[in-house]
Amino acid sequence: MQKYTQLTYEQRYHIYLLNKQGYNQTFIAKSMGRNKSTISRELSR
Repeated sequence: MQKYTQLTYEQRYHIYLLNKQGYNQTFIAKSMGRNKSTISRELSR
């Protein structure tokens, strides 16, 4: 089982910016090498 690594402030900001620019969660997840559920959970906060 992989160990979870927390998102940094910079990664959270990057997710926010890409989302505001209209990119979908799947694209953001693939571009950052993260799971789609991680992106979804972060955007719901």
